[in-house]
Amino acid sequence: MNALNLAELGSRSCRGVLEIGSGYGGLAYLLANTPKVETIVLVDIPLNLLTCFYFLKRSLPEGSNVVLHANQESLEQSKAQGGTGIHLVPSIFYASLHDWPGLDLVCNFASFSEMDSETVDFYLRGLPESASVLLQINSNKPVLNTGNHTEVPLDNFTYPSKFVKIYEGPCVPSDSGKSRYKTTIHSLEKTSSGLTV
Repeated sequence: MNALNLAELGSRSCRGVLEIGSGYGGLAYLLANTPKVETIVLVDIPLNLLTCFYFLKRSLPEGSNVVLHANQESLEQSKAQGGTGIHLVPSIFYASLHDWPGLDLVCNFASFSEMDSETVDFYLRGLPESASVLLQINSNKPVLNTGNHTEVPLDNFTYPSKFVKIYEGPCVPSDSGKSRYKTTIHSLEKTSSGLTV
């Protein structure tokens, strides 16, 4: 799946992508080069966002709109001005994204399973009102990871009732189907019948 496929998942007029767990910014870099996507919002802990900010500023053309939001006022100002570009948002401000317009597609790749159940629920309950598709690849086995943390299986996540699962499968490439990672796509009930994957 490439960045254009991700943009197509959102809707025919996908304008915005929210990635929960920014990593170093690789997906944002690819999406920034997709003409259809106007807004990319990355949510993570501040240390990860600093790495992401550095990567994006060094990799994207000079003058690219990459904003690291250090306070609530900055975030609200960008939202009021239409929010185009790439916005790096500390997880403490996540609730402020609830009414950010045009964030059609929400992605999470391998970080929900690293969180505890309450944190995953916090993110899923607080999805932006405009979200129409949730794409994720996460662990589906309660594996002990990084010290004493047991990963939360993807099948145990609680999704908002307005979303229905339209796709489920192993993460590809997988180890003959033995991979602990699984891909799911959830969509709004009203759009799920017209969405092709």
